[in-house]
Amino acid sequence: LHKLSLLQTDHNGRFRLHQLLRDYAREKLATWPTAQAVYSRMVQYFIDHIALQGQITSGERPISPADVAYDIGHLHAALTIVQEQQLHDYLPLAVRAFFLPLHEQGVWVKLEEAIESTIALAEKTADFDLVAEMLTLRSKLLWWREEDGTATARQAVMLAQRAENPHLIADALRELGSWLNRASKFVEAEQVLLDALSIAEMVGDQAKIVAILNNLGLAHVYQQHWHKAQPFLERGYLLAQAIDYCRAAVILASNLGMLWAQQGAWQTAVSYFAAGAAIGREHDCLTALMGLLGEWGYEALFVSELETAHLCFTESLELARKYRHQVSVAMRLSELGEVARRQGNHATAVAHQAESLAIVQREKLTAWQAIVHLRLALVAADQNKLQMAKAEFAQGMKTVSLLHATYSREVQQITRQLQDFLV
Repeated sequence: LHKLSLLQTDHNGRFRLHQLLRDYAREKLATWPTAQAVYSRMVQYFIDHIALQGQITSGERPISPADVAYDIGHLHAALTIVQEQQLHDYLPLAVRAFFLPLHEQGVWVKLEEAIESTIALAEKTADFDLVAEMLTLRSKLLWWREEDGTATARQAVMLAQRAENPHLIADALRELGSWLNRASKFVEAEQVLLDALSIAEMVGDQAKIVAILNNLGLAHVYQQHWHKAQPFLERGYLLAQAIDYCRAAVILASNLGMLWAQQGAWQTAVSYFAAGAAIGREHDCLTALMGLLGEWGYEALFVSELETAHLCFTESLELARKYRHQVSVAMRLSELGEVARRQGNHATAVAHQAESLAIVQREKLTAWQAIVHLRLALVAADQNKLQMAKAEFAQGMKTVSLLHATYSREVQQITRQLQDFLV
């Protein structure tokens, strides 16, 4: 078969079937009485393959996208087969094994379908452990769907506690804490996350400890409690590197960059941003890289490094469009508009802000609407368009209370800039 090129070798040294042979095999399999057994073996192979990759790397951290980059299409196909062939016994195993690599690659719809199917099966058998686990995964997906996952995370915590499974409780509490951070409920987030950390340390789950430390650090960063945030973030970053948890290392490097930038230590901040970006590129943690570049660019605005900001926002926008993450697309466009305004390119600034606002309104991203209007007010003020500036400022202030604490510095800055002009 290999001599006839019906069995081919790719650049990774792995075999693949010629399309003609693949079509023939698929046609024969459709009428084969033991087809389900074949499908089951195929799915089990990739579940085992993911487990093997974990053993080859460290066995202590989640799979990195780079570990299984070649297999993303296969994992997607395996998850599809599990659902189409109703291989119920394999469904939770496949979701559990494939979630992280597929999530990082933006395969959110397929994952959501599989999670919902797993929840339905688990509810029929009163398997509360499994329902809690799947609800926690569902909550992770809701962030990418631009929906609030707080209620889902609370339900996951309740069921995990009912099941008395400490691993699930720690994970569900961590997820709830991250949502409370996003809702600017930092005091509650801190308590929830401290509870999660205590449980994760008790069971020795290093990957969960890393994620919880990151969220604890963020709860303090958002409140500008730098001295409290730093130990959590630094400990998390070192642990992420020690266990080779690449995606978390990117995120923690980004948050440490933000921490130091906001304290005025720009060069230290850049060293963290650059280190995180290098890890993200090396290990294909591209959605994490998307977020880091957005944060790096945003902090660069505050020190007037416009070229750096433009480069970071542009690359982050490309990734956001690739993964169809509309919040990030809208915010990167708006931030590029702010860069253009500061460079005196008002037509470009207006065009970017208008495109951003259209996405925000179409996707009903109300919590992000205020910052776009406030930036449009600045553009109008630069052009001495008093009435337009007043209208945009007033529109922005209507929903400014919904903005995350991340934007509080900029809102204060814009208000000061427009204070005299709008009198």
